[in-house]
Amino acid sequence: MTLTFQYTPENLQQAYELHLKKFSPFGGRVMMLLGVLIIWAGLILMLIYHKQGIQMPYVIFIALGLLVLVFNYIYQKNIGKRMHQSLSEFHRPFQIDINDSHVMLHLNEIETVYEWDRFSKAVITEKQTLLYFNDKLFYYFPSTNFEANDYNNFCSLVRKMIAIQK
Repeated sequence: MTLTFQYTPENLQQAYELHLKKFSPFGGRVMMLLGVLIIWAGLILMLIYHKQGIQMPYVIFIALGLLVLVFNYIYQKNIGKRMHQSLSEFHRPFQIDINDSHVMLHLNEIETVYEWDRFSKAVITEKQTLLYFNDKLFYYFPSTNFEANDYNNFCSLVRKMIAIQK
């Protein structure tokens, strides 16, 4: 099967959200937890110094915790846009040929062939599939780029080919 892809900030955001959810469940939550702990420390200080009026240490802690939470939220919600900017060669549509022996990428008039044994693992959901070369590098296949039943056939092929390697 031959597919035409074009990565957008929106579909890369979906891909990286799935990637982080599956393989780094605490990655995005560590900063959130840090922000909550800083706010909690500020609230404890506020309880200790509440009779002395407004004190700078607890105000600074609460403000710093809120800043950490806001920056973490912005970072998490803009990862697709940042990845799209760094993957400039994928801004234009490109084609991928998929068959039982390999995955061939046609990008900027260059053909790159990846044998199935190059992929180490896969994440398959109803709406998207991620094929991994290693723990950090993957190709994203949204179901919207497939014809009617092609996505199910592709998922079956991926399950079969990745299972053969393991």
